[in-house]
Amino acid sequence: MDRVTLDRIDLSNHDLFVDGPPHAVFDTLRVEAPVFWNAERPPRKGFWAITRYQDIVTVLGDPTTFSSELGGVTLEEQSAEELGERRNFLELDPPRHGRFRKVLAPDFTPKAVGRWEAWLRDLIVRNLDEVLVTREFDFVEAIAAPVPIRVLGHIMGVPDEHHDRLIVLSDRLINSNDPELATVTSDSADSDPYRFEPFRSPDAAEIVAIGRALFDERRREPREDVISYLVNASPDGGAYTQQELEINFVTMVVAGNETTRSAMANGILAFCENPDQWQLLLDQPELINAAADEMIRYASPVWHFRRTATRDVTLGGVTIREGDKVVVWFGSGNRDPSRFPDAHRFDVTRPPSKHTHCAFGRGGPHYCIGAHLATLEVRVLLEELVARVQSIELAGEPRRVRSNFANGLKTLPVRVALR
Repeated sequence: MDRVTLDRIDLSNHDLFVDGPPHAVFDTLRVEAPVFWNAERPPRKGFWAITRYQDIVTVLGDPTTFSSELGGVTLEEQSAEELGERRNFLELDPPRHGRFRKVLAPDFTPKAVGRWEAWLRDLIVRNLDEVLVTREFDFVEAIAAPVPIRVLGHIMGVPDEHHDRLIVLSDRLINSNDPELATVTSDSADSDPYRFEPFRSPDAAEIVAIGRALFDERRREPREDVISYLVNASPDGGAYTQQELEINFVTMVVAGNETTRSAMANGILAFCENPDQWQLLLDQPELINAAADEMIRYASPVWHFRRTATRDVTLGGVTIREGDKVVVWFGSGNRDPSRFPDAHRFDVTRPPSKHTHCAFGRGGPHYCIGAHLATLEVRVLLEELVARVQSIELAGEPRRVRSNFANGLKTLPVRVALR
């Protein structure tokens, strides 16, 4: 491809991400402008793109200087009223963020998620027994989409009859700039009537309605599930309001479903493109733990998150002004050669303990609460695939989502040979 020059880089352009991950762009930025001013079309004001691993860690670990609450976590510049109506727990700084996290966190520790492993394995085994008989299928539709939403539904307490619909709805919300998926694209005037709705989407209301019915039911009859814990919790400041419950229900459904789905799909794509790495797993299944972590690093399911500077600060020799948008690019940090030797190589022998990725965030109060669950899902899927599949290859061209936020695949046609 043509040499990437700084004057041609625009990370706000969703089309940049359609044909494939723009790693050449990130490579250029890390070397030439690791703290890069990315202009945007008016009325948006532009943002600082942070692309080096260590700078990303610095930003995420300092919520006092780099706030999630001040302007939200997306590139969108919301009014104070819009942000107030739509704010979810990702868009809170300490100590307010902790009011939500401490209710949820005990259910998502490594020990806590471990109790779901047997149930999860049974789910994946049943899924693979049904899918693999065809030998050729769309990995996204057959495995990567249905498995995470069913896991999330089981843990949250969402009945099975809602799962397929939630896949459709969450696709529309998180891929809000892909006209093939979104009911209205969030960067168009058509979304203005929904500016107070989660993800600026008309489809959020349907997810809210599902959640609202479940809230009422769990207040009457609590169970051992996340919805019951939330609606009956009394954290500091009193019980959650109905608005807080609704917005965060939408956030958990979308985030918990889509990120694991993208990790699975992009990870399997990496194996299709690197068959020697699949053979390594067949020969050395003890590498599966490292392989699951490498899939997530290599995939980077979420491209970026935004913070807002609360004061003038210097980062990477560049002065960032109070009020500026500061955007950390996980897909770049996870390919930073100063942290990951031969960073563009998909390598299932890479030891996670020495090369910790930043796909779930890295340090700080907003480290992904579902990280251990997502890693467990990927690991168990790999274990069961390796036990059954001798080889996996592309059966067609993958199709990517038009988004600079979600690193998603619409389709991943694959062909397998069984062991």
